Amino acid sequence: MATPEEPRRRHVAPAPDRPWYLRLGWVVALGLLALIIGLVVGFVWATTRDYAILAANGREITQLTAEVHGLKHQLALARASEPHGNWWLWWLKAPFARLFLLMHL
Repeated sequence: MATPEEPRRRHVAPAPDRPWYLRLGWVVALGLLALIIGLVVGFVWATTRDYAILAANGREITQLTAEVHGLKHQLALARASEPHGNWWLWWLKAPFARLFLLMHL
């Protein structure tokens, strides 16, 4: 005896076997994961950029320190070679020498 065929049904999406809040949980979890990855990448990018800026500033500060040291050395040499015989000439030149040094700091 032949079994009766089931009547043909239209194609309908099967009803979800999980409640909606569990499906929404996956979306929230993936969103949080994307947020964490974005924060880590942004932090790494910002720190490497800051380190590059700090390194450039460090190089500039080192160069300026060397220049100031050189100027101090020049000032010490000028003071050592101060003409003791005609002190009035040095008294005249000293303010201009200090002004020259201050302009180059």
